[in-house]
Parts: sequence; structure tokens; C-alpha cells
Amino acid sequence: MGSSSPALVAVPLEAVISTQELENRPARQPDLEAVTRALVRLGQTMADSPERVLQQLVDTALELCSAQSAGLSLLEEENGRKIFRWHGVAGEYAPHLWGTTPREFSPCGTVLDTDKMQLMSHLDRHFTYFSAVQPRISEALLVPFHVNGEAVGTIWVISHDATRKFDAEDARVMNTLGEFAAGAYQTVSALIALKTIVATIRSPLLVLDGALHVKLASRSYYETFQAAPDKTVGRCLCELGNGQWDIPELRVHLRNVLSKASVVENFEVKRDFPALGPRVMSLNARKLSPDGNPAARILLAIEDVTNRKQIEDELLRSNEDAQRFALVAAHDLRAPLNTAMMLLQVLSHKTAGKLEEEEREALSLATDNLQRLKSLMGDILSYSQVGGSENKITASLQDSLQMALANLQKDIQDTNVEIIAGPLPHVQVDPSLLTLVFQNLISNAVKFRSEQPPRIQIDATRKQRETVISVADNGQGFDSEHALQIFLPFKRLHGPETPGSGIGLATCKRIIERMGGRIWAEAAPGRGATFYFALPNETIAF
Repeated sequence: MGSSSPALVAVPLEAVISTQELENRPARQPDLEAVTRALVRLGQTMADSPERVLQQLVDTALELCSAQSAGLSLLEEENGRKIFRWHGVAGEYAPHLWGTTPREFSPCGTVLDTDKMQLMSHLDRHFTYFSAVQPRISEALLVPFHVNGEAVGTIWVISHDATRKFDAEDARVMNTLGEFAAGAYQTVSALIALKTIVATIRSPLLVLDGALHVKLASRSYYETFQAAPDKTVGRCLCELGNGQWDIPELRVHLRNVLSKASVVENFEVKRDFPALGPRVMSLNARKLSPDGNPAARILLAIEDVTNRKQIEDELLRSNEDAQRFALVAAHDLRAPLNTAMMLLQVLSHKTAGKLEEEEREALSLATDNLQRLKSLMGDILSYSQVGGSENKITASLQDSLQMALANLQKDIQDTNVEIIAGPLPHVQVDPSLLTLVFQNLISNAVKFRSEQPPRIQIDATRKQRETVISVADNGQGFDSEHALQIFLPFKRLHGPETPGSGIGLATCKRIIERMGGRIWAEAAPGRGATFYFALPNETIAF
């Protein structure tokens, strides 16, 4: 059922209400023993498994009244509108669990308006949206129940066969069950609120107890895995479906959620699921109840990531193909490039003192252009290789910095730059990539120094979720409006007279983002620049 808007009224409400006939029909003999046994069972369920009591109450109504459908509707608010949600359904209408009807135009709404039991015959003649629900309703007997004097819902039974007529004994049984429903509602009201939340969430969700038995399941779970409530609730997680969740490692992780307050994040399950076929599911789990609560629960969220994994695999293959192409291209192009540079050097040596000034400048320009091309090829190759397989180890960030300084030793000595570094943490990433980041940032600081003695300050600051590394200089700086575009490939703020390919900062950005971090810059013309990169604290060890 959906919470439909009121449809065109075909007949007046009075035409479908036949409550008066309950007293005129011959009543069957009371089966007090059966009712007593049912109430005892309900009481035991209330004590042992309160989350099951509403569904058992509905099952009991179905059985005691020999009905073909039965249900329990609770008054709720959704998107600013009052509705009835079916918290328990049995019989023919069982597939409509968690269905809704509008408070202002529904059989349950009429029962609450009149605040008394109602018998309705062929109610779809008035509530016409029920005409689309199969099987059709012949009779419906609905009873309100109250908490602290306020009507909060109804319990109801339905016959789909015109030969099954409800009588006064059915009314007595339903009144008794309505009184029990009021008590059950007060006992499990917190659980009802949880069930309401779970029912409205679109992702498949399960609520598990400490023994990993299912206590609740969202409507999306039933729809996604085409499961039935009676084959789900009360069952162990490992028994669901074809045993797709029967994974020892998963059981250990889930038990640790309660015993150690740990969490499960992105646990992937690759299985052939019934009615779905081969799928990749990502599982996330959290503790649902406060510490020390013996009835603590586990909220298990399930996400189908099959398509995402396929896209990731395709991107990985494409990235590997691009890297192989870059390696081959670099190898094949470097040989003729080196040969051309060697020939220019030989020509320059043999023609020394024989060329005119203009010819010497042309020869020098050709050599510089080839050298720039060689540098550009190396930068492009470095950029293309970022994102491939990484050598993730725990290493000192200080070591990566020292390696970068060693690579830049000549530039540092030539410019007499002062470099000050504070304490740096250990990281669990590929240290060679961070060496490349430091090398590019420090090289830029040296390259774009100002007239005052160059100085570079490197520090690390630990924050709540990330650790920020800063590389600050007292150089030329730049206009803050360029703070984003400088990280784009081949984007240069200076002319061709300044050496560089425009790839360095783009490479830094690609490296840091592949590590789950971020990079940015702050600067002002003539006041230096500070480059920051932040890494998640999961990868940091101070």
C-alpha cells in the first residue's frame, strides 16, 4: 500500500459501514481455551522477544478469527502529514508490510474518528484506492486501541471471500486483542519508533542482536533480496538466503561491534545471490544501543556496489594501459631526443668561433628547447605514473623530506636558501611519492624566490580528522585568485622564460588525492606563499 491521495468517492461512507449486522448474525461458539492459550503465548513473546509481539498479535488475530488477512496499523507522521503504517501484516496482505494509508481518508481513520469498532463491507466502494489491491476486500473488522486515553492505531481482520462473515464472537476476540495491543504498544514504543525509521530508509538494513539473529529488516531489504519476513526475522544472519552471509570473518567483525564497540566499514561480500545473480555487496555496521545495555543491537547496512566496482576496475585497467603507453612512449622518444641533443652539442663544439651571433643564438635556442622537451617528458611520465601500485609502508615523513632536499642540493646551495623543518609524523603511504611532493613544493619556493634571503618553513599540525603539512616561503607569492588553477596540468603563472613544465603542482595534487587527502595554497603578491597538504589521520602515526 502507498499513502495515496483521496480518490474520487463513489458511494457515501455510510454505504460501506455495516457494524450493526454484527449483532444480527448468528455468532459462533466462543473458544475461550484457544483465546487463553493465544494470550499466554503473546505474554511469553512480550517477555522474551518484544520486537516480535506486534507481528504475533496479527498472526493470532488471523488464526482466532479465521480471517484471510490481518494487520496492525499505527498512527504516524510522514513529511508533515499523518498516516497509518502497517507494522504487522499476515495472510494474503503480508507482502504489504510497512504499507501506508492516509489518516484523513482511510478505514483506520474512520475508526479513530468514531472511536469504536467498525465492520465495513466492500470498503473499496468508498475508499476507492483499495480497488487496486488484490485480492479485493469483502469485509473488514477494525478495532481501535488507546494509550493514555489517546487512540494510536487499529488492529484489523479481513475476509476476501464473500462467504466468510464476521460475527459478534469475532468482535469480542478483536476487542480482547485490541486491549492487548494497547499494552504491547506501550512496552515496545521505542522499538516501534526504530521500526518506523528502518522501514522508511531506502537502503537494505538489518538490526541484529548479540547472537546475530535478525530482529528487524527494512522494507528495502525485503524488496532487494526478495525475502519474506517469516524467513528473515528471528533467523541467524548466516541462515538467510542461500547462506550468502555465512562468512566466519564477518561474524567475528560483527561480534566485535558489541563486545569492543568497533565498527565495520566497507566489508565486501562477493556472492551469487538468489534472484540477483553475482553481486558485490558492501557492509557497514555500528552499535545501535548505549554501552552496558544488555539488549544492545547491531545496525547492519548493505549496499550493492557491483556497478561501482565494475567502473573502478575499468578505470584501473585504463590507468594501467595509460601508464604502459607512457613508459613505452618515454622510452621510444628519449632515444631520438638524446641523439638530437648530442648532435647539437657536437655541432656547437665544431662550429665554435665560426658562427655569426644570430646563428649561435639559434643553435642555443634549439638546444634549450630540446632540453625543455626532455624535462617535460619526464614530468608527464611522473604525472601519469601516480595512482598505480603504491609501496605502502610506515615511514618517517622526515625521511621523505630529506630525500627531496638531497635531490635539490645544488639548487639549495646555489641560492643559499634557509630551510627550517619542525617535527614531522610517520606515515603509512608510499614515501617515494611524498618525496616527489616535497621536491616539487620546495623547488617552486626556490624558483620563485624574492630579492630578500630565501627562507622555507615546513611544519605539521594534527587536527581532529587529518594532519596538515605546510610549506611556507617568503618569495614572490601570487594573486589568491589563481590558488585553484595553479594545480591544473600545464597551468603556468609565469612566461616561458621561467623554467618548468607546469606539471609539478598537478602531480602533487594527484598524489595527495590518491592518498585520500587534499592540497591547497594561500598567497599574496610580494608576501610569499604557503602550500598545505592534508592526509587522513588513519595514515598518520606521530
